[in-house]
Amino acid sequence: MTPKKTFNIAIAGSNRMACLLAEKLIENTRQNPASPFRLVMIAGPGTAPELPGVAAYTDLEAIAGNRNIDVVIEAMGGTGQAYNLVTQALNQCRHVVTANVPLLSTHLSSLTKIALEKNVQLRFESAIMGPVPALHTATTCGPDIQKIIGILNGPSNFMLERMTTMGENFSTARQAAIDLKFASTDPTHDASGHDTLYKLTLLRQMAFGLTTDISQVVLEGIEDLTPSDMHLARKLGYHIRLVGTATPSHIQVRPQLIPQDDPLSHVTHARTGVVFETKSCGPMLLAGEGGGAEVAVAGLLTDTFAIPLNRKPMLPATHPAKPAPLTEQQERLFVRLPKEALHQLPTGGEVRVTDEVIVEETKTAAVMLEGPAKAITTPSPFLKLAETTLPVLSA
Repeated sequence: MTPKKTFNIAIAGSNRMACLLAEKLIENTRQNPASPFRLVMIAGPGTAPELPGVAAYTDLEAIAGNRNIDVVIEAMGGTGQAYNLVTQALNQCRHVVTANVPLLSTHLSSLTKIALEKNVQLRFESAIMGPVPALHTATTCGPDIQKIIGILNGPSNFMLERMTTMGENFSTARQAAIDLKFASTDPTHDASGHDTLYKLTLLRQMAFGLTTDISQVVLEGIEDLTPSDMHLARKLGYHIRLVGTATPSHIQVRPQLIPQDDPLSHVTHARTGVVFETKSCGPMLLAGEGGGAEVAVAGLLTDTFAIPLNRKPMLPATHPAKPAPLTEQQERLFVRLPKEALHQLPTGGEVRVTDEVIVEETKTAAVMLEGPAKAITTPSPFLKLAETTLPVLSA
């Protein structure tokens, strides 16, 4: 009988996520002595935690220099040192686990190529929604997927929830996310939409086989939204969420209004969710907790514990989807403006006003405009008076 393989693990990183991951791996060994996984090293810039039976280093080269390492879990973040570490580990025939979305969205093709050449595993399911299998779904259902719609960032969703339910402004909601550990001490990339964009480009590459030039993507964050926007949208029957949408021909990340009866409107608090619109079975929704180090660690552990199963690697679609021809669609636009500006509402023509609400206490109002996409966003004297304009999520 062949002895059971033991996987010696090194963690690269010294942040809160790396420390929590180390604690979970040690706890796994203590509770399950037969487990093949052994944490033997943690290394990274900064002060590495002192853990029983685990060597700690401040130099990442300690990982490369240890021939007994079988699995490297990258928990540093960023694309500089992390890229060098991951490529080096793969070239040394070590399995790699990472949830580093900027790294993967930029270097996925080259990293998967090395992993295939060296016959090792590069596991990154946890990059999108922790242990929720969003990437697996995108990969296996790719030919059937027509559109991806996602609330992919838990911290920003938590901030919007606070602004909606508690009337907090953005700065207060942002600090609450930090204090409650749903966000890091600098959640700039969460609020700006960049984290959502990186995740969406990765999903798009896996489903459609298409890379994305992020400099050409429509990208808007939530920093300029106000509690008034949330209140007025709610009175009109909508929730405001930071939404990423992707098709073979289009990709964007921006705040959008979601009807209160839409499944994604129930993705609240720090949760995340993604809808895959498919040809054969309609929309498929995956949802789960999306904020905090605990969720990220759960995903990294799921990827790590799958290594002995030697599953088929996740690879981007090999036959890129062909972009469908663009068609002029009817769209809806939420417009917040001072109450006194309502007399300048457009009348006649292609753009129609379908709904209106006024808050007398604040002298603010909101209207819903509907019309062809080009006509509805064309600059006009009325839109120049708008304080906020947001699109409504379309099917």
